[in-house]
Amino acid sequence: MIEEMKVVIAFIFEKLGKREVSPSEFYLCLSMDMRWCSVAQAKQFMSRALEYGLLKKKNSNIEPAFSIDDVSIPFGFKPSVELFGDSREDENLLSKVSKLSDVPEEKLLGEIESIEKEKNVLRDVAILLYAHKQGIDISRYINDVFISIKSEA
Repeated sequence: MIEEMKVVIAFIFEKLGKREVSPSEFYLCLSMDMRWCSVAQAKQFMSRALEYGLLKKKNSNIEPAFSIDDVSIPFGFKPSVELFGDSREDENLLSKVSKLSDVPEEKLLGEIESIEKEKNVLRDVAILLYAHKQGIDISRYINDVFISIKSEA
């Protein structure tokens, strides 16, 4: 996934023809110009790239934290759907866990609300706790929940 993220980042910076861009230039190019994902997904991708150290902040702009000249971009490149697929716009975490656990959302919501109150945690954290308790692999959702919590704080 990291290598594919590097290709996406290199592609966007080459398309924009700049070595540093504003965050909005980056995510709008990714979503509106390329139409690879929604704006929310593009923002989430950018946050993940910053967290993974693939992008870095420079004043009020962002720039790649690696040499984009060293990245080979395949002809006709289009990122995989999975790279952007965990956004809340596509399907919220409750729906995902409901499907994975075969528990209807209405019933699951009651369980989640109990965990929220008992542990005094946010809803998405309660959903992750429930899923983990049920033996569902939650590793792919942890980072997105962390980013979501961080952006709300």
